[in-house]
Order: sequence, then structure tokens, then C-alpha cells
Amino acid sequence: DVGGLFEPRRQVFKNALVSHLGIAALEIDQVRNVAREQHRAQRIGIARRGQVDDLDVEIGALCTIDRGLSADTRIGQGTKLDNHVQVGHDTLIGKHCLICAHVAIAGAVVVEDGVTLWGQVGIPSKLTVGKGAVIMGQSGIMSSVEGGKSYLGSPASELKTKLREIALTSRLPELFRSIAERSVPEKKQKD
Repeated sequence: DVGGLFEPRRQVFKNALVSHLGIAALEIDQVRNVAREQHRAQRIGIARRGQVDDLDVEIGALCTIDRGLSADTRIGQGTKLDNHVQVGHDTLIGKHCLICAHVAIAGAVVVEDGVTLWGQVGIPSKLTVGKGAVIMGQSGIMSSVEGGKSYLGSPASELKTKLREIALTSRLPELFRSIAERSVPEKKQKD
């Protein structure tokens, strides 16, 4: 908890920016250090168009949560953001989500309840991550994804499918050799 800026059971760690305007805004009005700028407490805690909405929300160090431009930016109850997470403007994050370090969520994204985003996941604007979805580390989704499934890769696809692709990719050199060996005798027979 940072000096009474937030109600109990809300934790914001050092150098986190809450209600930051983001690059889509025309004016520059940043909250540089939550702990030092207590006079902005009202704006940060329940910011116009950007708020840490419920109890049990934890925001790690060096996170940036952009203030909404045309709608609210909200983070639901029980959600945990690790360090170095970017949440874009107008984004809605549901309840009990886990968002690990270096995740970048663009503007106007909907992350439904119970979603897990492992480290270095990227989500472009205006997509929806369905309830209970798991996006594995270093993955990038290119379209909205269904809930209750796991995804991997960039562009991401369902985990089982992607693991099968990775396994088959490792066999490509062997398959090329096999094809090359089969085609050599055929050329000799034609001559």
C-alpha cells in the first residue's frame, strides 16, 4: 500500500503509473511517482476514465495503466499485475486475472475473468481474451481468443496445435533428406 493513496487491499508498488494518459492522448499529463505525488491521490485512486476498481488488486512496480479516452480503463477484483505491465487506454480487465511481467495490452482490449497472461505476451487493440483463457509466455494473439483454452506462439494458436507444429518443425531436416534421397534414384532411371 502506498501512503494511503488507495483503500486497504489495493497495492501499488514503486514507480507504477496509474491513470497515465498513454500515447493516444494529445496532452501530456503523467503521474511519475505515486508515492511522491500524494496531492494527485484523488485523481489516481479513482481517476476519471481510469481506475483500480475493486479490492484485492495488486499492481507491480513499473506498471503503466493508461487513462481511458472514450471509456473507462478498469481492473477487476482479485487481479494481480506483475512488474513492468502496460495496460492501454479503455481496456477492461476482469476479476481474478494473473498478468505476468512484460505483458503489453493495447487500448480497448477486453480481458475477461480468470485469464492468465504469462510473461511477454502481446495483445493488440480491440481484441477480447475469453474467460479462463491462458496465453503462454512470449505469445502474441492476432485476433480474439475463446475462453477456457490455452494458446502459444506468435501468431498464437491453440497450445496443442502449436506444440504439434513445433515437434514437426524439428523433423523438417530429416524429411527433406528423405525426399532428396528418394528423388535421386528416379533421375537415374530416367537417364
